Amino acid sequence: MRSHSVHNVTDRVLRTSGLQGAAPRSAGRSGAEHSPALFPAQQAPPAAEMADDLFDSILLADERFRGEGFQEGFERGARRGLQDGRRHGASHGAKLSSEISFYYGFAITWKCLLQHNTDLKSRKRVKAVEALLGLIQNYPLDDPQSTNLQDSTEKLRAKFRQVCSMLSVPTDFKDYIKTAEGTSF
Repeated sequence: MRSHSVHNVTDRVLRTSGLQGAAPRSAGRSGAEHSPALFPAQQAPPAAEMADDLFDSILLADERFRGEGFQEGFERGARRGLQDGRRHGASHGAKLSSEISFYYGFAITWKCLLQHNTDLKSRKRVKAVEALLGLIQNYPLDDPQSTNLQDSTEKLRAKFRQVCSMLSVPTDFKDYIKTAEGTSF
């Protein structure tokens, strides 16, 4: 806005001094292209021109306030977006971590229960449980932006369903969470 008001003063001085066409008007409105010889430092703008400049600043206030409001809104939106993103990421990460921890505890428990059985069916079950443990141990927990995070999660869930089928237990993780809600310890 400052360069705009300086340019308006420059135009007014040119009009009053009769040098209207002497200095070309620049597209950037910087005023740097005007010759210093045309604007002596001793010449002060008349009071009427200062009043016009004041009115220009009042008329341009809407544009200035709109720009300031946009910038302030943009900054607030960016902060709010970061806060919401962190909250969503923490919530989603906690749910995923809870699910993987459940799978790990499930697999360890069944491995302990099945390790002493020597029949063929129990050995197949133990192998499937160990495969589930292997997927859990290779899960990319340290890199939440990993490109294969979704694929690893799907493989882990599929292996869990397979193990549950072999063990004849319910496969829905949410059912286990619902039954654990009543537990208080």
